[in-house]
Amino acid sequence: MKSKKIIAVILALVAALSFSFAACSDESNTEITTDDAVIKSGDAVDLIKSYSTEQLGLPGSWEDYGFVGYNRYGVKVEDGSHDGYYVEVRVGNKNDNGDGTLTFDIAGYYLISYDGETILKYDPANETYTPLSEVQQESSSAAPEVSDSETQSASAEN
Repeated sequence: MKSKKIIAVILALVAALSFSFAACSDESNTEITTDDAVIKSGDAVDLIKSYSTEQLGLPGSWEDYGFVGYNRYGVKVEDGSHDGYYVEVRVGNKNDNGDGTLTFDIAGYYLISYDGETILKYDPANETYTPLSEVQQESSSAAPEVSDSETQSASAEN
């Protein structure tokens, strides 16, 4: 009876080790190179900064954000609509913790396709990807409409 328990424990340990090695070999744990990307590194940051915060769907203005950085590794998207490899750029603020470490408050995640043709805004809370053109449409449709009388009154004041 004791030997059966020992064998069961050994088999359980072997199974656990097998799963941990399988997880280590998973592609999601491998580093994806951006060598094939048309736009990467600082150019990816510059591309995102060439848009207004409104176009990016961010509140406020660029002065409100002290950090724009890129991930040196690529990101693989497999959502059925935007499958492919992307360069990630994050927009937010960098905070000094006073102990030599930093934390980042990220306001926006953006993915640029390796061919440079597509920019997606990533929502980590919902795990969704929205093309920047749709983000811009949502942003412009959310702007308050100004009536003709308000426009005329504003023109008269100038």
